[in-house]
Amino acid sequence: MSLKNLKKPICVASLLLFGLATQLPAVEVEPGRESSYFPKSKIRFFDSKLEEGGVLADGMNVERVSGHTDKPEAQIAVWMPFYEPAPIEKNGANMITDAAQIYRNTGAGKDKFPFIVKEKATGKFYVYRNVKYHWFFEQPDEKKKVLAEGNKNGVSGGEVWSPFMNLKDADLKYFEDVVNGSKSESDVWDKKLYVNRHTTAFDSGIRGREDVAGSKFLQQVGMIMTYERAEVPAPTVSGNAYPETALQTADPAGEIPGTANLTAAPADSSFEKFGPEKTAKPIPENLKPSWNLKAEIDGKTYSEFTDYNMVYVEDYSYPEISQDFLNPQGSVYEAVVGKYLGYNGGKDGMSVSYTNENPDLSPTSPAITNAFEYQFSSDELYQLPNPFFDGAADNKQVLFFYFLKSNDTYGPYVGKSVSSREQTYFEGHHPYWKSQPKEKLDKFLADRRTNSWEGKFLKPWEKGVVYYCLYLDGDPVTRTNELNEAWKKKDAGQLSVLNDIMADLNGKTTPAAVEARACMQELQQFITSSSEGTREATRFAPIGFEPHLGRCIVGPITLENIPTQHTEKTVSQVDPATGKNIDVKSGSWTVAGKRIIMPRHFAMNSIEWNDHSIPPAPSAKDPKAMKAYYSEIMKTPPDCLMTQQVSNCCGNSAPAGSLVKVDDVAEFSKPLIKAEVEDMNNGVTHKIGIPPVESLEAGSQLVCKDLKTGEVKNHGEEGCKEDFDMANKEWTIIKADGTEEKLSRIPTDPEGPDKNGIPVEDQRMRFSIAPYDNIDSLTPFRGVLKTEIEIEALDANQQPTGKLEEIEHEADGKIVTATKIVKDGSGLNKFDLNDFDPKVSFYHIFRAAGWYQFRVKAFDRAKDGNIGQAREMKFNINVLPASFRTRSIDSK
Repeated sequence: MSLKNLKKPICVASLLLFGLATQLPAVEVEPGRESSYFPKSKIRFFDSKLEEGGVLADGMNVERVSGHTDKPEAQIAVWMPFYEPAPIEKNGANMITDAAQIYRNTGAGKDKFPFIVKEKATGKFYVYRNVKYHWFFEQPDEKKKVLAEGNKNGVSGGEVWSPFMNLKDADLKYFEDVVNGSKSESDVWDKKLYVNRHTTAFDSGIRGREDVAGSKFLQQVGMIMTYERAEVPAPTVSGNAYPETALQTADPAGEIPGTANLTAAPADSSFEKFGPEKTAKPIPENLKPSWNLKAEIDGKTYSEFTDYNMVYVEDYSYPEISQDFLNPQGSVYEAVVGKYLGYNGGKDGMSVSYTNENPDLSPTSPAITNAFEYQFSSDELYQLPNPFFDGAADNKQVLFFYFLKSNDTYGPYVGKSVSSREQTYFEGHHPYWKSQPKEKLDKFLADRRTNSWEGKFLKPWEKGVVYYCLYLDGDPVTRTNELNEAWKKKDAGQLSVLNDIMADLNGKTTPAAVEARACMQELQQFITSSSEGTREATRFAPIGFEPHLGRCIVGPITLENIPTQHTEKTVSQVDPATGKNIDVKSGSWTVAGKRIIMPRHFAMNSIEWNDHSIPPAPSAKDPKAMKAYYSEIMKTPPDCLMTQQVSNCCGNSAPAGSLVKVDDVAEFSKPLIKAEVEDMNNGVTHKIGIPPVESLEAGSQLVCKDLKTGEVKNHGEEGCKEDFDMANKEWTIIKADGTEEKLSRIPTDPEGPDKNGIPVEDQRMRFSIAPYDNIDSLTPFRGVLKTEIEIEALDANQQPTGKLEEIEHEADGKIVTATKIVKDGSGLNKFDLNDFDPKVSFYHIFRAAGWYQFRVKAFDRAKDGNIGQAREMKFNINVLPASFRTRSIDSK
């Protein structure tokens, strides 16, 4: 979760009328929006649980004016009375009903009584004066007070009453002016509104609708409306009364159309007073156990109000995080590609501790939360044939997606790859590609898609997760939430589009569709029956691509409040405000190591990003400094960044973060090599190489047999870490069904069935060598820093002679001859490496018959940017005399 969630938007709170038939809204700033104060269009409806059918606000937040979160005096709320004298009815959307008909007074006393109201039901006419709204706020204990000027009771309402209330002029600048002292609360744009500074921390930690009613900690707010009303003789009216329809805004843009001519202003004795006794409503049942607010008007004390509210007042005491945010000296974790945090004996998960300053709050409170997310490079780009493809123009033939493979507890994590988002990043933000010609960039982006990793190796149920998340371009977040619900409940019925997918696949006979049906059935079986992992925690997570950072982001994933992740205990500490010892709760959260799944095609190379060398972060107590720090680091993010957003008892959040150093030491992580050898005489092309794990079907195994000793080695599903010795070993893929597929080599047996594919002397041959690494941080799916090629003559027993063939090849635009071809990019800087191509292609003629050994060695890039791991592939070539070709043809 990013630091942007620490932004504290201002809030306009509404005190709502109890008992109206319509649902009334609370008005508050959209979370995370600081650019401007919300207008009336931002009114948000809610569903209160305080009273059946009731509309009481439930824990709305009063937060500080954006940009002033360091100032308690900036914690301002504007209270709006959606209530008018009878018989006027107004709802919480600031709309007025036609129960009352309103006219402009054009006669006597129009300066004091500009509006005349007709009660529709009775036909009586009224004028009003001294319409006041009395506001009362729960006062904190003396020891909790922050500013003396906060939480002041007061009265709102203009000298001359209007049935209308202006919400259009709500402006952030007014609030900023109040904070800065250039305006006061009395300068509010409509006198019905009441401005209050909620400067005291009410430490409830209760924010959910279910918890508001029983809270003794949310600040109680009450309002009593008082007014005087006089009935007047029926005046002469002209034009349409307001509202002209059954419901119309109580904030009209212009003058109301109808007029009434009052012949004489009413005497003082004709006014009836409507005071607290007549306008108060009983305390709602759900508030009675905790309501203790009192009101004093004209020397009398009241406990009932016209309206009631509970407001959550932000206290801005951020959690004490024991681990400095992104401190590379103290917050570095190690991991292995393709595995998870802690797999190699390192720290098993990222832990942060915090202080909960409300010792009475249950640790299971919804306010105490922890969510984490982490980033990685976009090399985890995979492809599968689209089983739903039917040739339609809007149905893509291939599914492209980001993927982190499951372990036995969590995953897989899946996200839709949107090419336009990647293009936005590379065109506008990548430090190298944004300045390259369009044609070059277009080819790069096309190569990324063309060469994306195959998803063949995924287990069938993992493919089912992919199909479910990507079906008809669905929202992976929503689909992931459904998968998690289904996982926790062991109920595949939670998957809303499962039946649609199966119906779509029925009747399709393509191999992809047939496989997808089986995969979806495997997914159902896995959801309902698997014994893997825990059902207490969410298993799946969405992946998204951030087009400004060029990073894939997992999460945020909210941690569950379970013992393996969350602990708390009571401790004593000194209260800095009073100097006294107080009881607090010290807690800690741990992200289980297996939840941080590592990419398979990632190494900490910092190819595209600057090294992480900025100083340690400031304390979480200084949100401004932390925000600036976070903004700076995000300009040059490290290779694998993990952040947690921890909330304390009051819902205040602070970030903690870590770097994950990813070691490129998995079995499959050494460079891979493909070779093509074409005999230009007979047109036969031999494709040689050991395939990556991704190109094997799930459950397949890579096996090699030593031709001299007979020793057999099974490399399993994790691939091969050793050299690809195809000269002395026979390589085989054993599929999940037990069938075997031998990997091809250049035939060498003159009597064998493939004898016509054996090369002969004095014939031109083309060699094309394409080494590539398991990462994509340099150029498209290469990742190789150096390539070496040589051909050695062997004796009759296929033993080395030390004699190397002279090879003609192109280097720097010239044809050169050497016994070894070397392509070396290790001296280039990280951006020039984008133009380094480790592939080698050349022609060669074997001038003498006999045995030869072809060897190619590929080196990847180490963490320090220098030459890293190497892998050699070698195979033997039996070059026959030229006469063999004639004999072979004649013998047909």
